[in-house]
Amino acid sequence: MPNKRYLALLSLALLFLEGLLGACAPSVARPMPEARTPVPTTRPAVSIEYRNTQYGFSFSLPGSWKGYSIITDKWEGYTLGGPKGVVVVEQGPMISIRHPQWTSENPRQDIPIMVFTVAQWNALQQGKFYVSAAPINPGELGRNSRYVFALPARYNYAFPTGWEEVEKILESNPLHLFQPSSTTLGSAALTWERYLSAGCQTVIIDAQGQASFGPCSGPRSVAPILSFVERPRDLQHFLDRYQPFEADTPAGRIIFAGRGTQVATPSEKQAVAEWASLVHQELQFGRSGASWGLAVAFNQEGSNPCSRIQMEVYGKVFANDCSMGIQPYPTVWLTTEELDRLYAWMGKFQTFEMNWNEGGLPMRLVFGGRGNEAPTEADQREILAWVKDLYQSIAR
Repeated sequence: MPNKRYLALLSLALLFLEGLLGACAPSVARPMPEARTPVPTTRPAVSIEYRNTQYGFSFSLPGSWKGYSIITDKWEGYTLGGPKGVVVVEQGPMISIRHPQWTSENPRQDIPIMVFTVAQWNALQQGKFYVSAAPINPGELGRNSRYVFALPARYNYAFPTGWEEVEKILESNPLHLFQPSSTTLGSAALTWERYLSAGCQTVIIDAQGQASFGPCSGPRSVAPILSFVERPRDLQHFLDRYQPFEADTPAGRIIFAGRGTQVATPSEKQAVAEWASLVHQELQFGRSGASWGLAVAFNQEGSNPCSRIQMEVYGKVFANDCSMGIQPYPTVWLTTEELDRLYAWMGKFQTFEMNWNEGGLPMRLVFGGRGNEAPTEADQREILAWVKDLYQSIAR
């Protein structure tokens, strides 16, 4: 049997001979590999961004959310079990990003963002107040030096259309943080001036709700308008409704850079100025007052008090169903004709109150007049009838 050394030498010889024969043989062209057809790649959807300089954050959204809207609301913090039962002790802004295809008939999942101060957030974690009936607190999304941003617990409990998409958006870490603006002001959306006891006073507000306020000649302070009393929402209502205008009104001079389509009437211009005057007062004191800006209050008194209707001097109306506890109706705004009538009465009559019994319930009407004339009993009953008609139209 041939040994291994012999077999190895034989194999090398055969390989050498094959190489010589291959070199002498004519060359055969090898076919070129077929060119690959490029596989189309799917580009990621173009992203868009919602940016909020007041609180210092931005939020990335898919391109399909182009045309989104911002819904500004407020969260409320409660304490439980005290002698007064449930008591509201804290509140702050709730900013919801709404899909452009959302309709009242076919609502879609919003992206709600609760905004807390750091102190409020710490108190919430310590159980000093609660923001919902859920047994868990909101989930933190991120924070900057002044604010904590959080997602409400069970925000998508009803599983509306689009909730899966919102979940995917939130998984992509869309929240980006920066320091909130406290000293800068954008282009003026509203400028108000009026001579008061302290001289000429002004407030200048940009479209994001940042305000500069103080003496017309300066120096002035800068602060955001109060979100917990819905001033940013009021501002957007006016901006979206009216065309730009300038006017001297009984409530002060106003320069308004609206983006709406409606031409404001004299009463509507006054309403914007009344609102700006109230905002100036709130900024000066850093708070709001229950009776500040009140035009009319129609209240149920006695052992079960309830505010049936509260009409603000700038035309916003709050109303409650008092038949079973206190159930708020949707907020409404006075029409042009209703503003005309209200301002005519306010400019003519002094402040007055009416007290009477209705179905065994004590009732009270408060009218914030600014005129010099004392209303007659007939005048008072005319105003009361108008307020009751307005209340019934809201309740229907």
